[in-house]
Amino acid sequence: MLPLTGLGWEDPLSGSYLPVADMSAMTPRIICLLIALAFLGAAPPAAHATPPLVGNFTGNVGVYVARIDPGAATLTVLASDEYQPDMAFPLASSFKPAVLYELLRDIDEGALGWRTRINIPAADQSLDDKIPKRASIRKLAKKMIKKSHNSSTDVLFKQVGLGAPTQTLLGWGLPGLRIVMPTREFWLTLSGLVPASFPTNDLPAAAAAFASASRADQIATVEAVRTAGAGFDVDTLDAAVDDFYNFQDYSRPASFDILDDVDNIATPREMVELYWQLFFENQLSAAQDKQLRKIMKRGDRAIDRRQIDVKLRYWGGKGGSDLGMLSVAGYGETRKGNHILYAILASHSTNENADFDRLDRLITWAFDTLDTQ
Repeated sequence: MLPLTGLGWEDPLSGSYLPVADMSAMTPRIICLLIALAFLGAAPPAAHATPPLVGNFTGNVGVYVARIDPGAATLTVLASDEYQPDMAFPLASSFKPAVLYELLRDIDEGALGWRTRINIPAADQSLDDKIPKRASIRKLAKKMIKKSHNSSTDVLFKQVGLGAPTQTLLGWGLPGLRIVMPTREFWLTLSGLVPASFPTNDLPAAAAAFASASRADQIATVEAVRTAGAGFDVDTLDAAVDDFYNFQDYSRPASFDILDDVDNIATPREMVELYWQLFFENQLSAAQDKQLRKIMKRGDRAIDRRQIDVKLRYWGGKGGSDLGMLSVAGYGETRKGNHILYAILASHSTNENADFDRLDRLITWAFDTLDTQ
């Protein structure tokens, strides 16, 4: 409604005061505006501003945060903020919840059990401390999410099948989200130890070819890397990637481009859609849905939850980092009853510590901004 001042109206176009006794002085345009607003009711909500801090990152950053309707049959966004939400970013360890989902589905189908013990052979050991030689599915799943343990992730990823996440993502309408690369094979591609697939002297071209290949061909390449690199122990692998991480093989910008091409990738919007599927439309049994929520609430020792100032009933999420890349994604239900999904992804960072601090502050901002009702 137009603002009522004393016994009259303030003309929003001229700013002049129109007493009730002088309503005839209103122009037809103002009368039409008054009638229209009376029917429309409240003014439309103000547009959200650009998220803070995004201009301060030392590389690329993308943000998508949304308050959603938890009871809707499809992802229904009630309010959101975004910055480059459709730009693709490397995920580092943020891909691991997708592996957890495939594991839970296999348990539901009876292919695996929580007490099933599986071996972690040397050929599947990744860059970690304290790699067990044999462990239960339950222990490996917890280590994968809580401690971001790479060897646990890889053995589970290979147990469910490297193509399993792709099939699920296609079914969820997320064909652009690429999850095909275990951590050991990721580092093998950078190491020079598998030259038939990723030669050091032509790594940018090999990485670009991998990125442009079909999912089936990408998975076949990862399998070839797995086979070719099976004979190298973790110490050899660790030493072999040093030159890449110290920018001895390629410049910093070229190295970042290679990582974009070989790592698992997603956009912030796709990650929010993935988390909606995981928490609201996963089609798991009640027992495995409970396990998903239980394991995810300890993601990275819940370090991201500690960035959230508003009171929460539940939080679950996972982040990741590697050379020049930082990522966090998750879901939180606030005490006010708001359900918030978020994904903040960064790449090509030249100051990871400073950018991680900005990323943490963006998590705080997202919940402060969206937990408004």
